[in-house]
Amino acid sequence: MEIQRLPDLVELLRALAEPTRLRIVEILKVGELTVTELCQVLAMSQPRISRHLRILAEAGLLTRHVEGSWVFYRHATGGRERAFIESVLALYPDNDLQRARDRQNFRRLQQQSVRKARSYFRRVARSWDSIQRLYVPEEEVEQAIRQALGEQQGYRLVDMGTGTGRILELLAENAVEGIGVDQSAEMLAIARGKLLQHQFGHCRLLKQDLTETTLPDKYADVVTLHHVMHYLDDPGAAIAEGSRLLAPGGLLLIVDFAPHAIEDLRLKHSHRRLGYEDSEVQRWCTLSGLTKFSAQHLVLNTTENASTLTAVLWRAYKSGLKRSRQEAA
Repeated sequence: MEIQRLPDLVELLRALAEPTRLRIVEILKVGELTVTELCQVLAMSQPRISRHLRILAEAGLLTRHVEGSWVFYRHATGGRERAFIESVLALYPDNDLQRARDRQNFRRLQQQSVRKARSYFRRVARSWDSIQRLYVPEEEVEQAIRQALGEQQGYRLVDMGTGTGRILELLAENAVEGIGVDQSAEMLAIARGKLLQHQFGHCRLLKQDLTETTLPDKYADVVTLHHVMHYLDDPGAAIAEGSRLLAPGGLLLIVDFAPHAIEDLRLKHSHRRLGYEDSEVQRWCTLSGLTKFSAQHLVLNTTENASTLTAVLWRAYKSGLKRSRQEAA
């Protein structure tokens, strides 16, 4: 058992013993925000907000990560710091007028994110619809993912190539922590808007190469690659990275297409590969130290269009004993 020193507790108390810093920590429970967004919510200047953020970060109550010219802040994920924040916020009066104003300003920020997302989807909807008509409804794919996870609860999830964050959105309620990794700033902006809309404060996003993340070994209990591999030059490297991230007994879920001959997907939609054989995916999994490989083919039953796609859900597990829920948390 870790021994807690009184001076450490005093420093944490000092860090939060200021109204603005308490407001910052309270609003960040919904998820990660930039300094600019916090300025909008709290209606304060950037220098003032930045000073308070520095104090909270130095106390270990917040973490920060840099994404280009943007810096995102969120609650610390350490057990002690997280428990301390939750205990203090439980005492925050729910009928406080300033808290109500902050929430109202945050709702305006949410609405801005929703408008941006809708604008983006209007631009790409026709392109996405043309692909989705070729395979089983995405609801069936998502149902297969849920069934593959079964009754699992309280797991750490990493969604590689998260795109607009749909898999995080789908699985966040059963995860103790979720991380989406993607290199597209535009996609991450959409995903971030979704997370804020649902107030999934236990989820975060990283702008990184999904084959070389900075996440530690054995971090995750579940790793997903959802309609990502057909864009990659080296799918085997993505599976190897997923295996590295998995704790013993962890589950890798891959969704992509079986081999097909629809060249338009390569020419118009930048698909590098026109699907994968089960044996090919199994070989990459085996080379990466994954076992218990299985494949579930989801076939579109239609006579309207001979050019259809078969979606496949591949599963594989990291060898070793699965860790307990307490270890995952």
